[in-house]
This record gives sequence, structure tokens and C-alpha cells, in this order.
Amino acid sequence: HFIYCIAEFLVMLSHDTLHSKRVIKIQDLIKHNDSLLTSGHEPETHTLAALEPVLYDFFLVRVMRI
Repeated sequence: HFIYCIAEFLVMLSHDTLHSKRVIKIQDLIKHNDSLLTSGHEPETHTLAALEPVLYDFFLVRVMRI
């Protein structure tokens, strides 16, 4: 649950800007998920938990705004 909350927070940051620059890019979030996958931790508890908010935002929230 903790990893999910961190990923959700990072997704919220990906919508914000600071001095006209994105705080964090969605591509960077995907790279972090890739790092989690290769870290050797259980994918179900780490990678998938972190990937869920990113995918939800990318495919549902951002696509609906287009």
C-alpha cells in the first residue's frame, strides 16, 4: 500500500509545474517502475503496485482530456 501511495503522489506531481517545467515527467515514472521490476523484489507487491496509478492516469485521465 505504501508503494501505491508514493506512486499516486508522483502521478499528482506529474501534473504540476514549477517555473514552467514539469516537476516529474510520466516517462520518468515509467523508468522508475522499470527499475523496480529489475530490482529483484516481488513484482506483485512492488512493480504492479507502483504501476497501477501511472497506468490509470495515463490511459484514463490524460486520454480523456484530449
